Amino acid sequence: FNEGAALLLLAHDFPEMAQATVWRQLAVQRLQAMLRATVDGDGVEVENSPFYHVYVLGLVAQITDWAKRYEPGLAPAYTAAKARMLRYAAYVTQPSGYLPMLGATATTYLPSQDPTVYGPMADTDPEFAFAYTRGARGTAPPAGAWLFPESGLYLLRSPLASAAQLANQTFVTFDAGTYRTEHSDLDALSVTMYANGSTVLPESGLFTYTAQPDRAYFHGTRAHNTVTVDGEDQPEGHARPRGKGGTNGVAWATGTSDLYAGVAHRRSVVLLAQALVLVVDRLASAAAHDYTQHWHLPPGARTSVAGRDVVAQDAAGRPVLAIRQADPAGLALASARGATAPMQGWYSAAYGAKTPAWALAYTRRASTTTFATLLAAGPHAGQRATVTRRAATGGGSTVDVCVAGTPGYAVTVPAGDGAIGVRPGGVGCPAG
Repeated sequence: FNEGAALLLLAHDFPEMAQATVWRQLAVQRLQAMLRATVDGDGVEVENSPFYHVYVLGLVAQITDWAKRYEPGLAPAYTAAKARMLRYAAYVTQPSGYLPMLGATATTYLPSQDPTVYGPMADTDPEFAFAYTRGARGTAPPAGAWLFPESGLYLLRSPLASAAQLANQTFVTFDAGTYRTEHSDLDALSVTMYANGSTVLPESGLFTYTAQPDRAYFHGTRAHNTVTVDGEDQPEGHARPRGKGGTNGVAWATGTSDLYAGVAHRRSVVLLAQALVLVVDRLASAAAHDYTQHWHLPPGARTSVAGRDVVAQDAAGRPVLAIRQADPAGLALASARGATAPMQGWYSAAYGAKTPAWALAYTRRASTTTFATLLAAGPHAGQRATVTRRAATGGGSTVDVCVAGTPGYAVTVPAGDGAIGVRPGGVGCPAG
């Protein structure tokens, strides 16, 4: 983008030079080709990295503004791409203003981006303005489940009563898309979760581009909140979005992956209410495998373990996230923090820097199995809670979630494609 824009600028500023006309034609061709190759039909920059998306958005916006004045033939495509990119930037930004650290993304705070470039965009797009100003102005992206289908990224948000409550909003990313470039990670069906003012389930970060064991770890599957098979990284390839929906404050999304040979993985993510998320993984194969569900906690978190349940606490000892499993039988729990053989339990907030952080691994050996996992954050993290699973018609599951202070939930997850059902009052939940 920079080289194409520079060549076009030279052609316009020095028209008397012999090659100016050729430069102009070549620059326009290159800039058109770059836009087609770099920004998909959803307006998502193809590297699957929110950081690179915001970076390229700045370039596209500046080229758009210049082209409207000096190269009108180039302006329509760039104007349309800019509008699509603004929507994605608005939707993918966490309530804190930070970008989720998906793919090649280090810590990035959207409101700190150059006001001379991003400020004018906030003046033209209300949803981007909301993200750029952390709710000081503009229109909040809608609650519920949103899918950018070409990238395969789901974004789930709890209802927001007012901008004053933005910091406490629950926000979940769920990657059911395609590995597209080396700035993507091997993270099919991974999730992140932000709730009650902090990221409670982060990605592990970028750390380095250099080929070394650190790169293999941070780029690999074990560094993400997803499931590995037999301890191996996923190959590069496709996961697939399978559906989304919700009503009355509930949002859900489903994705599938067959990246591991002979294994079908279906993951459903259900945002039940503010700070309550249920994740249901079903893995099926003709042969037995070690299926490991990974969860990564923020640096500085401490853990308390009771059976197969884990409660993460902040530095002051306050519970911030409880991870509860519905089927503890046959489930082994391991944890690592700053391990090196193999690497596990690391977090990188900035390029080239890493710090230990707890990573949890739930493993069950089976040919076909289901994990039903409750993620209870904020005020629910320290509450009495249970999660149980029972078989449903057609091979699906009904999961009963009981959390003190809520009516409880009965969540029916079909074995195949279809709507997830959520009704209040799960079996065994006390009234209220």
